[in-house]
Order: sequence, then C-alpha cells, then structure tokens
Amino acid sequence: MPPSSSPPDDATLNGSQYILSGIRFTEYQDMWNKLNPYEKCLFYWAEVNQFGLDLEQQLTIPWLRLKYEDLFHGNGLEHLLDFLNLPKRESLFEQKGQLVDQFRYLSPVWQDWKLIENHPRVMEIARQLGYGLEEIEETILRQRYLMGQTW
Repeated sequence: MPPSSSPPDDATLNGSQYILSGIRFTEYQDMWNKLNPYEKCLFYWAEVNQFGLDLEQQLTIPWLRLKYEDLFHGNGLEHLLDFLNLPKRESLFEQKGQLVDQFRYLSPVWQDWKLIENHPRVMEIARQLGYGLEEIEETILRQRYLMGQTW
C-alpha cells in the first residue's frame, strides 16, 4: 500500500509535489483499497516508468529508451547493442523469437483494460513512452491472459 499522504521527515519537494519515499503518485493512497489488481498494476507500472522518465531528464549521461515490443519483436535489440557498443552475434538474434514463458499467468476473471481511462496520469506516461489505446486489441489480450482461451 502506498505511504500516507502526510510528508515524512525524509520527504523531498519535487515541483509542488512531495516525493514520499520515492512514491510519485500519492493520490493512490486514498483509493488503494478500492482498486482492483489490474489498477494496482497500473500504479506500479506508472511509478516505475515515471522514475525512468525522471532519471532521463535529470541525468547528463547517454540514454537509450526502448519499448519492450521493439526489444523483443522489432529492431530494439540491434539499437541496444549499438548503444552499448557490443557485437551483434547471430545466436543472440536467433533466440529473440523464442517464447520462454513457462509460468505465464492466466486469469480466471477478465479485467476490463479500459479502466486505464480512469487513470489519466498513467495514460499520460503511456503516451510519453509511445503507447496509445488505439493499438490495443482486446481479442489478443483475452487470448493471452484469460484462462480457457487458446493462445
């Protein structure tokens, strides 16, 4: 559960918002018990990705931003190797297409992915990272995550 909304002694001020023990989205504190597991995952995703976006702005080091989909299904691996100045071994690229998901979770209950629309700050981070709701195909999501669906 996110920390309480009153700033502790070690809180720092970021703009007009307190950063509490690293938590950026303190508004989730009051609604945490009302969120379903999907919405709690949205909170976690937003926290992690906002942290990365903040670091990108604050640090003066070379930075590479890659989408997961590009890394495993596009040319992101090649960009990563170039960025790290590492050799491009064919064996690495051959393994990229292999599905290794032995412990894939399947949900017995469908979570409405459109609940993200109730979380505008999460949607803004998604937009900043190049994701849009128009790209989502519910049929594919159901096949991937809903128990009893074929994949």
